[in-house]
Amino acid sequence: MPTCWPFDKRNDPTGGNMRNIIDLDMDLLLGRKTFGDIRKIAETESVCSVPGVTFQSQLSDRDGNVLQIIPGQCHKYLEKPQYSVMTNFSPFKGDSEKHPWMGLDRYQKAVEMLESADKAFDTGACFDILKCTAQTACPTVVSMAFDAGDRTVYWCENREWSAIKEKHMTAG
Repeated sequence: MPTCWPFDKRNDPTGGNMRNIIDLDMDLLLGRKTFGDIRKIAETESVCSVPGVTFQSQLSDRDGNVLQIIPGQCHKYLEKPQYSVMTNFSPFKGDSEKHPWMGLDRYQKAVEMLESADKAFDTGACFDILKCTAQTACPTVVSMAFDAGDRTVYWCENREWSAIKEKHMTAG
C-alpha cells in the first residue's frame, strides 16, 4: 500500500461514516472481509486515509481481478486485466500535479515494458520491470507480483532482488 503524492486533502478523515483504507486492507489480509466485501464498500461508501497522508491500495483476488482505491479520488474494478500497474501517483489525476517522485514516469515505463513483452513473460520478467522502476530517492520497500494462473504472490523487500519470497494461495 504505497503513498500517493502529493497529499490530497479530499482523503483526510472528516468524521462521519468513512472507512479507513488501512483498516480495509488489514480486514482483507486477516480474513475479516472478503475481496467482494471491500469492493462493495469502495463502490458504496466513502473511504479515507489517515490524517496528512494519501495512501492508495491495489488489491487482487485469487482469480486475478483487481480493485484500485485512492481515497477521496476514485476506485476502479478491473476484471482479470492482462496486467495492472501501481506507482506513487494517482492514475485518476494523471500528470496534473508534478513533483520529483510522482511515479508517472515509472508507471509509463512499466506499461511500455508490459505492452512490449512477449508471450513467454514470467515472474522473472515481472521482477525485471519492478527492478527497472524501483525508486531510490524515496526508496521502494516492497515490490510485488501476483501470478493469477499459479495463485502465487511473489515479493521482495528493500530492493533485494536476489531474495524473492513467495506465498501460494490454495483454492477454496
